[in-house]
Amino acid sequence: MHALNATLVVAVLGCTGTVGTEVMRQLAEKPCTVRGVLRQQPRSYPIAPESQVAQVEYAIADHESEDQLCAALVGAEALFLLIGTNPGQVAIESRAIDAAQRAGVQRIVKLSAPMVAPPAWVEVAHWHRAIEARLAASGLEHCNLRPYAFMQNWLRNATPIQQFGTIVGSAGAAPRNYVDCRDVAAVATGLLLSNQPLPATAITLTGPDSLSNQDMAERIGRVTGSSIRAINVTRDEHYQMLVTQARLPAWLAQHIVELEELALRIPEPPTNSVAALLGRPARTMEAFLNEHRMAFMPARHPAPRRPTEFGLAAR
Repeated sequence: MHALNATLVVAVLGCTGTVGTEVMRQLAEKPCTVRGVLRQQPRSYPIAPESQVAQVEYAIADHESEDQLCAALVGAEALFLLIGTNPGQVAIESRAIDAAQRAGVQRIVKLSAPMVAPPAWVEVAHWHRAIEARLAASGLEHCNLRPYAFMQNWLRNATPIQQFGTIVGSAGAAPRNYVDCRDVAAVATGLLLSNQPLPATAITLTGPDSLSNQDMAERIGRVTGSSIRAINVTRDEHYQMLVTQARLPAWLAQHIVELEELALRIPEPPTNSVAALLGRPARTMEAFLNEHRMAFMPARHPAPRRPTEFGLAAR
């Protein structure tokens, strides 16, 4: 692979997602061309095509068409690969890898998921392992980033926390490791732009905080000056709440409760790999909660407490 430089074109598949948008934003601050690959013409772009440093452009491609994906990737030397978690993820990301080969992409950084033993405990882990295997077979230079839970997932729980002052989960007192998606994006951006060979084919990303639901209740309570309760329910109760009351699709509800159960069976790491990779302190949960304090503030006229209305967000 030739050296990456200021004329590098980096494509981002999944450029409207939580991490993908941040990858776009960070790449837009670098001397490169960043190309977001979209399914369809959006009402507004994640990052405006006009940028202070980078050239920002977009390509439209049907994710079900390898030919369209290939056309969208022509001229790109590096690709950030992640679509939103869904049952079609293996097919779409595998198709994108094949398209990248045809288009001449030289480097792929994929957002994956932590290794799980045994993998049968988390179905989505199967999906990511299948995609990683396809990427390894491609022969392209690549790195699979395997982050633990995103701090940003708590924003999905903000409304029920506001309304009911309750966090419901099935992980008991098990801690979950949290990493800020902006730090994950910073690691990805550095790898995409590096003019050195990738350091590994897989890197586990952990943040500075491993916290239980009770820990989170206490921290959110301190930040908001309110009383937040953590309520533990059984796996089956949690699943039913997510499907019937939060109205999540069955596969996503299953994913959430699998992650909660996994945290009970295998403690998540208390290590902080992101700081070492970035050469700076990682963002903390305390800083994140203070940044988003208003999102968790109690409603002025709270609804009656009905903790079965909600559950925890996925990784």
